[in-house]
Amino acid sequence: MRILAERHVDLLFTAIVMPGIGGVELAQEAMLMCPGLRVVFFTGRYAEADRAEKIAPLLHKPIRPYEVEIAIHEAFAAPPPAAH
Repeated sequence: MRILAERHVDLLFTAIVMPGIGGVELAQEAMLMCPGLRVVFFTGRYAEADRAEKIAPLLHKPIRPYEVEIAIHEAFAAPPPAAH
């Protein structure tokens, strides 16, 4: 989270399942620190997919480059997500 305090970040591209903090929790904390932060999630499983999709676009592995482009466009086209 230190990088968010030290730099301006426009987009968080994160996995849902990670060691330690989960991607949904990471995104929620990051959005509190950086209002207006856009988020795109990716996952190899469907764990917490429902929670993630309520916050931001969700990509499922294997991810194709055009899917990343579409998800980023969707993230910036939508109103900024609200941190919960």
